[in-house]
Amino acid sequence: MRAEVDEKLAGVKSTELDNVRKANDLLVESIVTPLKKEITSLRRDVDKFRKAVEKIPSCSYADNCPVSRQLQKYEDDDRRQPNDDGKQ
Repeated sequence: MRAEVDEKLAGVKSTELDNVRKANDLLVESIVTPLKKEITSLRRDVDKFRKAVEKIPSCSYADNCPVSRQLQKYEDDDRRQPNDDGKQ
């Protein structure tokens, strides 16, 4: 009788572990993998943006660059906004 109970408990634990593995695989497939792709894409976009911004000073239109002006405006706005902790 005891052996049967132990066998059933082992079967239940095995099923639980299998369910946890399946849930983990589903989580990775539906959330983690797409997020990794999105992060990779965002990193590429940020790298392109950084390279473009680094070229502004060498541009013959740098003094009157609308992109540079807009970025400066964003930076000034960020300085005026409180941080996440409510402090400036």
